[in-house]
Amino acid sequence: MQCGGATAVLGRATLLRQLHCQCKYKGVSVEMSNHDLQFLESASNLRQAVERSQGWRPNAEQANGIAACLRQGRLFYAAGESAPLEIRPLQIYYGTVAFGKAVSLSMNRSVALNSLPQRHGIKDTSAANALLKDLSISVDSGGVFQHFNDCVASVNRLIYIGTDTSRETFRLPCTPSTGLAGLNLYLKDIFSRIPDLQSLYEATFMERAKSDTVLFSSPLLTSGAWHIRADDPQICDDIDTLRSVVARWRTLAPFLSQWTVTNVGFAWGNTVIQFESFQHEGDDLADGVLIQNGRDFRSAFQYSDQKRFLTITDYLDPSLGGYDESANTGVIQPIEGKFLSVYALQYLALHLLSSLVRYRPAIWMHSLSRSVSAARQADDQMLALVERFLTTSQSMMLKLVSRIIRPD
Repeated sequence: MQCGGATAVLGRATLLRQLHCQCKYKGVSVEMSNHDLQFLESASNLRQAVERSQGWRPNAEQANGIAACLRQGRLFYAAGESAPLEIRPLQIYYGTVAFGKAVSLSMNRSVALNSLPQRHGIKDTSAANALLKDLSISVDSGGVFQHFNDCVASVNRLIYIGTDTSRETFRLPCTPSTGLAGLNLYLKDIFSRIPDLQSLYEATFMERAKSDTVLFSSPLLTSGAWHIRADDPQICDDIDTLRSVVARWRTLAPFLSQWTVTNVGFAWGNTVIQFESFQHEGDDLADGVLIQNGRDFRSAFQYSDQKRFLTITDYLDPSLGGYDESANTGVIQPIEGKFLSVYALQYLALHLLSSLVRYRPAIWMHSLSRSVSAARQADDQMLALVERFLTTSQSMMLKLVSRIIRPD
């Protein structure tokens, strides 16, 4: 089988986007309102919801513990929405911790609120006068974060539109907490890996983020191959530039190194790269293998059933996925070979920002003042990112709570 042209690739991608918009998953809650949360703050309602969603029925003590965390999280978030930026990170963090406990207790029937460890399990390791981008955090063990991470790591998944336009799912678990002990991250590194911050991150630092978006689609009837479309703003007019761009995508999502580049075209000012689920021998971007035709490239490989991936999940990894309902899925670059859920990354970033507010208020106020002094340079570069992040993290956590505890 010889690969089709880039025009067919673009047409299929457009069709998939249209289908995605037309079947917007009716009946699936995309965000929890105050009324939804208050409904779950009733122990009776909560026990029924957890039984339907998680397959077990909490006893009275467990239900009361989960409901208390939900109520506390809702009130902290409500306070954070109207709070000035000077103190908002602290309130959003406390709300997130509360919601994280509710998620952990709902998914793990063997844990009760009074048995959760009384420690964070993570530590602010920032230098005394660190700039915002250089705030750093270390992952320890045996804390509330570890319980939350193991829950969100286990539900990491890939959503895609099947050939019959139905919504399909692959589970792609992230790294469990036992594999994260000793990991160190900077706030800038965390922000670079949150897909919703991508464009603002790149405008702030004038560098590519370590997250991006791809379109994953089920096999074409003609080839039986799965497809991943990556749109990149860098225009590839020659093979060397294309190799550099493909290398970036394969660093973002290591599993793509096993997938074959079959077509490269251009649309909406972007280079559109098509990866297909065929094993390639040697360099799939070598001269004579990927042939340039005008501005487009196509593969000269002849593929067969023997080279097609037999079990698609063997050729994916947790960098692709999340817990979202979109067919356009985020790709997050691993850190030292570790795959962290976007929810775990948000939790870590909020801990850093709350620590800054609590323990180094003068540094935080200096950033907010947008001023410079003889003692300290201006540190307002990330303020727009911080504000966007606080809003994004609230929305995503509420969606997570909704989909885990009350998906109906």
